[in-house]
Amino acid sequence: PSDATTPADSGTVTIPPDGGGGGSDGGDAGSVITLPPSKSFVYIGGYNTQLRTYALDRTTGALTAKGTPLDVGDNPAYITQNLTGTRLYVSNESYSGNPALSVLSLDAEGLPSKLDRKVTDDGPVFASFDPSGKNLLIASYNSGFVAVYAVETDGKLGALVDKKSFDKPPSADSAQTHSVRVTPDG
Repeated sequence: PSDATTPADSGTVTIPPDGGGGGSDGGDAGSVITLPPSKSFVYIGGYNTQLRTYALDRTTGALTAKGTPLDVGDNPAYITQNLTGTRLYVSNESYSGNPALSVLSLDAEGLPSKLDRKVTDDGPVFASFDPSGKNLLIASYNSGFVAVYAVETDGKLGALVDKKSFDKPPSADSAQTHSVRVTPDG
């Protein structure tokens, strides 16, 4: 993310006790994560089961592998970060296996660990947040729907809030919904 509230851009981020979009440790004063200002982290998934973590030196552009690959389930096709940079939301785009949304917690070193997993109707191909960070929006390419999930204060996924399906165009095999975005004003 490019806004100044993320650890990658500001170096320090304070997570308010209310979760600030899903990343609370439950403490009264919130959490403070300090990262080197020249370092960012790159998370790479793909059509396998693993998520890989790399440190990106923003001065030189060099990528350095960190930790070991984390098994996050079928086809981690898309990864998005919550507004505070403490959680990753992984779209497990699987149409015959285990379609799901995986939630990963990030430690101060940028390394992910499993926090939550919610099975979905069909493989989500994309995920993004609304401006409040309290709702995760997903798109399913194969089934042609968008859905909204509540995000709890601990970053776990809550209830399915809404789901809209779209008809396929006559010249396509499915509606092929690629993404869902929210305008800046919400």
